[in-house]
Amino acid sequence: MKKRLIVNAVNLSSRGGRQILIDCLQALDRDMGGEWHIKAYVHSRDGLPKLNHVETEIIRFRYSNWLGRLWFELFELKSRERGQKIDMLLSLQGSSARLRADQKIIYCHQNLPLAPMPWRTARKQPKIALQRMIYDLVYRFFIGKNNWIIIQQQWSRLCFSRKYGIHKSIVSKPISENQPNSRFRGLAFQEKCLRLLYPCGPYANKNIITLCEAVKLLVQMGVDLQATITISPGENAYSRNLAASVADYPQIFFAGLLDRPALNAAYKSHHLLVFPSLVESWGLPLSEGKAHGIGIVAADLPYAHETIGDYDGVSFFPPEDSAALATLLHDIWTRTRSLGKSTASPTPQPYARNWSELTSILAKIDEIAPPPC
Repeated sequence: MKKRLIVNAVNLSSRGGRQILIDCLQALDRDMGGEWHIKAYVHSRDGLPKLNHVETEIIRFRYSNWLGRLWFELFELKSRERGQKIDMLLSLQGSSARLRADQKIIYCHQNLPLAPMPWRTARKQPKIALQRMIYDLVYRFFIGKNNWIIIQQQWSRLCFSRKYGIHKSIVSKPISENQPNSRFRGLAFQEKCLRLLYPCGPYANKNIITLCEAVKLLVQMGVDLQATITISPGENAYSRNLAASVADYPQIFFAGLLDRPALNAAYKSHHLLVFPSLVESWGLPLSEGKAHGIGIVAADLPYAHETIGDYDGVSFFPPEDSAALATLLHDIWTRTRSLGKSTASPTPQPYARNWSELTSILAKIDEIAPPPC
């Protein structure tokens, strides 16, 4: 008789969270579908690949997102799975449902509570500060009731251990096993216009303002440039206020959310990926930028160093220092400074380098020893 695996992903509807759902379901379908009966509760089937061994069920919230999710996790999921023996409950959205299972595992891809939030960030978008507080409470009081957590980086593992006393953790990179070897393609200095790219969402913790302020300084220095940022001015109050504050600078272009072909083309046509985000669980554009060989200028924070790993075309800057960022970009473009090199550090087990290695760990989770404290 097949073991039963339930995937709770009812809140993953866009951007990075949606990509985690897609990649995870593909890996489960390919690697565990033969021996497990897998059912995933999802927000929608939009963008999901063809799955041969994963049953998906769409959940429409009767209340707002937070209330609907809470109702589903506390009451509705248990009702839908009544009478079923659950061998594994895998929650992909940082909180666990009230459902009896032999193994309860949470994929934590929300690192907001793990890093300080500057007052400027909280003031620009209070909703982000509230979300940080809610996740901190969830992690502090509820996450320890589960058997394992999955996080994306070693620095996150250390933070969960020190801050919340959670030691049974698996570090798993959110990348595919066929990730190409990354080689810096160099900079096209013969061009006159410096083209910068920042793929991100319209959230204050993405620290878009630092890039915008650096662009203003570069304009004053006489640099011909264009900064492409993948948000739309009308997405939310934060993006509207941000767009209004830079309305006099046509060098800042808000491109909106790009589909995969358009984003791949953007990586190829821009000179530098600038990534000033204050906190990330992984920072997927950093991995994508590496895969395309683009030069990277990233916030000098633990997540960025760990995600970038081994790479020959990267420099780091203090994440809230727009003047330092402007000077760095100016010096790189005028060839008075070169991009540097970063190196990866080893990660203790249990550790998965890609989704396939993670499914191998999940399939034998009863045998896995926790990492050293």
